[in-house]
Amino acid sequence: FMRAGDAAALVLMAAEMATSQRLYCLDSGEPVKILSLAERLIQLSGLHPHRDIEIRVVGVRPGEQTGETVIGKDESRVSTSHLRILEVSSERVSEQIGLEMSIRELERFARDDDLSGMLRVMREIVPEFQPSQNRDDSGETGSG
Repeated sequence: FMRAGDAAALVLMAAEMATSQRLYCLDSGEPVKILSLAERLIQLSGLHPHRDIEIRVVGVRPGEQTGETVIGKDESRVSTSHLRILEVSSERVSEQIGLEMSIRELERFARDDDLSGMLRVMREIVPEFQPSQNRDDSGETGSG
């Protein structure tokens, strides 16, 4: 955990370092268990966890995550001039930028109701894509 002002300052410093097609990651320190955090906050209030204040572990609810992976398996960390800002090296960055451009092109064809343009972009994004040849009266492509 870090204060909001510290995090904002790091984001601004990373933005200042940024060059085209570079990803940066903030080093926010070691992971903290929520139970430990709750116990510490209770202690800082002058009370005793589990005695003065009950802590109930309710488990993971649908949609909640138990951890976070900031750097992917095919990515690596590269040090920068700031100890808390890391550059993320990945071959997928340029692929992601290309995908974003393709999606914008796909949106443009959809707005223009250009089915052939949409299909061409879909085949570029997903080469295995095989659209159905069935169309109903509304112009919608059927399943199959």
